[in-house]
Amino acid sequence: MIQLIVVALFASFACYVYFLSQSVYLGWLSLLAVQFYQYSFGINQVIAGGIHLDAVDIVSLGLLAAGFIRTLPLLRERNTARMIGLGYLAIFTLSLIRGIVSNGLTTAANEARGFVPIILAVLYFLTAPVDSDSVRKYIQIYLYFGIGFVVVALLAYAGLPVGGVAWLHSTYDPTDTIGDRLLPAAAALGVALSFVFSLSWANHRGSNALFRWLPVIFLGTAVFLRHRSVWNVLLFGVASLFFTDNRLFRRLIPVAVLSLAVVAAFASVASITASSEAADTASSTEAEFSDSATNQGTLIWRVQTWTSILLGKDQTLTTIVFGKSLGEGYNSFDLKSGFWSTSPPHSEYLSEYSRVGILGLALMLWFILRPIRRLWSLSLTDMLAVEPSASAWVVVIIAAIVYGVTYWITVDTFALVGIASAVVANQDADITVPLSAIMPRVRAA
Repeated sequence: MIQLIVVALFASFACYVYFLSQSVYLGWLSLLAVQFYQYSFGINQVIAGGIHLDAVDIVSLGLLAAGFIRTLPLLRERNTARMIGLGYLAIFTLSLIRGIVSNGLTTAANEARGFVPIILAVLYFLTAPVDSDSVRKYIQIYLYFGIGFVVVALLAYAGLPVGGVAWLHSTYDPTDTIGDRLLPAAAALGVALSFVFSLSWANHRGSNALFRWLPVIFLGTAVFLRHRSVWNVLLFGVASLFFTDNRLFRRLIPVAVLSLAVVAAFASVASITASSEAADTASSTEAEFSDSATNQGTLIWRVQTWTSILLGKDQTLTTIVFGKSLGEGYNSFDLKSGFWSTSPPHSEYLSEYSRVGILGLALMLWFILRPIRRLWSLSLTDMLAVEPSASAWVVVIIAAIVYGVTYWITVDTFALVGIASAVVANQDADITVPLSAIMPRVRAA
């Protein structure tokens, strides 16, 4: 009986992989669905063969398998982003093999899960169809993804056990940076990117009344969630619009003013659900914002961890260039507690450096940064060549770069980077060559 169940599960997974390989939209929808469930309600892991697995891992494994299926026939195409990504994948594979030999399969595999997002961007989302209709669908479902988080944040602020509390499974870890926030930073980033897409959509593409109000709702929620990393994403993203899209930049002032009403709405929800503390709601909210803006504790802890990992005495020329083997863990000394910590470095760049070295980190940054030049150029010459606008995709790339300083870049953000790279490849392929450049000159009669 058990054997039949196992066979049925593998057959179902194989069918799922097949459908994923046929439809990137299905893969995008699956990824956003499990991400939303994870950050809204929490997901319990199971141990299979010593490896910790959850629904996000299952979808990721399916996307990886489908990514190989989609990428193999395209290897002969001229695609610089794919070559960069495959170079990164080669270095990562070397680190994984060394980790399996040194630390065992389960230990190396468990740590390798953190590097799945960029691999999915390279193998799967770089193969995405990027015609106008397809890109429009990707963005529309992402906006619903953001709307879902707004609703969850409201429910969490009303006192329901959803959002950050559910994601942490009601446990408190002194090294965790979420504190009492309504949603984890990864979800807040999704709301911030939804703000960018919805703002561009409303101003460049036109929309119904509901979609015109979405930028206000998203911006107010992203600010209220009190993640400084997301605030920085918004700050740098908005700054880029000054250079790429003056029309959108001018629209920001009224949107920012109206978004204050969203902050007030969150406070109102708290006053309704906690009437005995209603008088203190405004002051409590103000105190929380003040603490988020001025508290330097998490930054100091991060810098100490980064320094310990970057300047560790066990570094050699090999580990600097190619990184340490996967599964070795992270060891840093916490000056405040006086104990050694095994927490990851809370930075995409330090995590990449520690496992794929300077070479892998350089390839990863090249993969992320490469689309920005072409998208920036389009924002100045043909803004509407990409849905909803080239400037919005510039902000997405900047968001990934800024967010990666203090957190792992989320899998949905890396997926958007992969789609942006596919858009750029498609735009480059569509560049027309003047007829006079490819036909011999005809001598006048």
